[in-house]
Amino acid sequence: MRSILRTLPLVLASVCAPLWAAPEGYLRISDQQRNELRGAVEGHRAARRDEVQREDAAAGRRLTAAERLELREQLRRQWRESSAALHSAESQPAERMVPVPVADALPTRPAARSQRP
Repeated sequence: MRSILRTLPLVLASVCAPLWAAPEGYLRISDQQRNELRGAVEGHRAARRDEVQREDAAAGRRLTAAERLELREQLRRQWRESSAALHSAESQPAERMVPVPVADALPTRPAARSQRP
């Protein structure tokens, strides 16, 4: 048991020694990869920005938050008005509705000159 306790630190040191030496080499590779990755990300962002600008130019300008809010309110008002008109027409039973006579529904034309008094 004592021999295991004496050799354990040596074993740990030999296992960890390559890991302690690795950060310098790792950082050099990582810096290069990091710079390449940053360049790729920046290129992608620039391409996406250009695409959004082209879409905006093609579709016209986008609505602001206040304009979207106003548009929603207008639509809600119109929806309430149309649904209220629909419900009021449906609420009358058919027995209470008075049909319009056909003669009254047709527009009247003036009489010809020869038939006037």
